[in-house]
Amino acid sequence: MGLEIADEDLDGRGMTFLSSDPEREHHEFVLMKGRVTSGDAKVIQQISFIVSGLDELKEYHQRIKEEGVEIDRIVSHGNAFGMYFFDPEGNRIELYCKTGFLVPQPHGSPSISRRHPTRS
Repeated sequence: MGLEIADEDLDGRGMTFLSSDPEREHHEFVLMKGRVTSGDAKVIQQISFIVSGLDELKEYHQRIKEEGVEIDRIVSHGNAFGMYFFDPEGNRIELYCKTGFLVPQPHGSPSISRRHPTRS
């Protein structure tokens, strides 16, 4: 499929980041150790969607909260800001926008925590 390894697990969590064009897009596909499930359950680690920038990410944040969906986490990956939540079937969804910085992955610094209200 033409994917190249963009980054490999740096801290033993079993992650490999793959991209068809690592200079343009850090990763389009991530392989990761799976969750333990029962029976023949189909499990997706996450589905990620890029947005145009921080303003659009904030708009989605507001819309998702208005729908009553709990935001699981908002984080800086260095190369992007990501917002995570779960769909009705329990699959993790990420909306993200790029920062323009090249940062080896995985990297995660909390941008906003549910335990600490954001400042206006």
